Amino acid sequence: MSHAANDRQAPANRRERRAAEKKAAVSAKRAKYLRRTTNRYARTFYEVRRQSGFLHWGFSVPLPLDVSRDDLHDMTICVPMQWSVLAIAYFRNPDGGKEYLDSVEIRTDQAFTAVGQGIVPFLEAAMEAAEARGNPNHLVDRVTIMKPWAKGSPGMAPILYRHQHDLDLTDQAIEDIINAE
Repeated sequence: MSHAANDRQAPANRRERRAAEKKAAVSAKRAKYLRRTTNRYARTFYEVRRQSGFLHWGFSVPLPLDVSRDDLHDMTICVPMQWSVLAIAYFRNPDGGKEYLDSVEIRTDQAFTAVGQGIVPFLEAAMEAAEARGNPNHLVDRVTIMKPWAKGSPGMAPILYRHQHDLDLTDQAIEDIINAE
């Protein structure tokens, strides 16, 4: 290759390299912004899962418009945090048709990510404890709610009231659950 051809390629290579560097800088800034946003909003994440099919996850506060809820969700569940797990077991007496529920809340001492197997034993322990309070033959449905917790953070009440209809809870049932915590 001649020197003239090399000189013509050099500016093109420099332009491509600068474009790649600029793209990397923008990506690094975006990643830093997403990490900062995750740190700010991760503590407001929650998930409600009902055995009969209802599943909802969200954040307790409005999110910035320039952040995808899905991206923030994916990043939040990978952040090690202490979790609060509320299990609700629904029972129905077949004789009289009377419905009742029992609930148990467990808080982790260690930080876990919400993905993987770290949180699963706490979900299972909370549900087993809630189910043990009623007649296992009368069990008709289960709900687990998980959210990060820290001292001073709101409890489960805002989530319970937000999904009161979806979880078939009366105001009195929510008050009983909150007071049992």
